Amino acid sequence: MDENDLRDRAQALRSAVLGAQSVTAAMTEWCAARGIGQVPLRSHVHLRADAVDPPTEPALLLRPHEPVFFRRITLMAGSVPLLDADNWFVPTRLPESAVALLLETDTPFGTALAPGRQTRKTVRIFVPPGVGDLGCGAEERADVPLLTLRGVAELDGRPVSFVEERFHRDALG
Repeated sequence: MDENDLRDRAQALRSAVLGAQSVTAAMTEWCAARGIGQVPLRSHVHLRADAVDPPTEPALLLRPHEPVFFRRITLMAGSVPLLDADNWFVPTRLPESAVALLLETDTPFGTALAPGRQTRKTVRIFVPPGVGDLGCGAEERADVPLLTLRGVAELDGRPVSFVEERFHRDALG
């Protein structure tokens, strides 16, 4: 793939993800359409914690003493790493079945929430130098190889998670 192909594919990936209600769903569709790795996607979990400080972003609208759990994962399509994510979630706002999946398995967050009406609000977007603001206020940063998103996942209209996703170049195929 030459430089123009890489640039075009990177722009297509950014558009697909930014237009999606679930990054997991968008990446599943992306990988399946381009033959990247294997679907269904899975999370390689690096860290789980049930006693963490919440993110500094106020987007979760936490009540005093409301628990926040944390997972650090790499989203994988077979053996292909697509993105790294830090995910702070409020277990009391999720169905018990979703919490069990998140604590006991390698199920991606978006998949664990799939039975509900899932939406996503991106609050910050970072791109490599030279990409520009993408028409949505993206900020350029030298330490971003492809795309970094910070956002809030909602389930049935209620904020349940704050996540930062750092996309790998391997996601381009």
